[in-house]
Order: sequence, then C-alpha cells, then structure tokens
Amino acid sequence: MPVIVQIIRPNLPFGCVSSFILKTTDGDDRKHIFGELSDYLKFKMNCEFTDKVTEFMPYKGGKLNKNFPELKFERENSYFYEGELENTIDLLGQNMKVIKKKDMRLIMRQIDKNNWTVLYF
Repeated sequence: MPVIVQIIRPNLPFGCVSSFILKTTDGDDRKHIFGELSDYLKFKMNCEFTDKVTEFMPYKGGKLNKNFPELKFERENSYFYEGELENTIDLLGQNMKVIKKKDMRLIMRQIDKNNWTVLYF
C-alpha cells in the first residue's frame, strides 16, 4: 500500500496543504521517507534537533494552532530538522543558474503505518 504524506506549508499564500504519494511502500522506513520528501521539497538538511525540543508544536494560541487546531508535533512521536530550501533556476536556457537558498524547518510525524504529516516552514 502506498505511503501518503500530508504536507502543510503555512508560508504559502494559497493551498498550503497538499498530499504527496511516496514511491516507498514501507511506512515505517523513516530515513527513506525523509529522503524522498527532501528531494520533493528541495530540502537540504543541516541538522536534526529532535532531542532539543521541549514543548509540542505548533504553540497554543499561535496563528498555526488557530488554523490547524488538531495539528500536534511532540518530541516523543515526531522528528524535527533544520535546513535549507535550495531552488535552482535556469535563466532563459542560457546555462545561467541562479541558486536561491532559504532557511527552513521540516517536522514530520507518523500518523499510522501508511500516513505521515509534515510541517514545512
């Protein structure tokens, strides 16, 4: 059965929730799932900071919590990463590449065997 990831991107103006079907069928293989997600989202990880998390996210009363009240990422069942969004743009096909980098965070939580939720901001 395919693994489905619900991706929440609160920084996008429209359509901040999307679904992505992974190639892997092993919903418990976190490293493979993270690898596919990183490729899809153009996310380059700098570090994992799961051990440093002390409170759940999103914080109660915040804008994200108001928009997604059921969303909860906790240290016990989630994985927290810092990294960069790396977009490469080819200008007018003239082999001129512009690389744009932006600091990002990716948080992922397994809902059940074949479903994951990801917060990408």
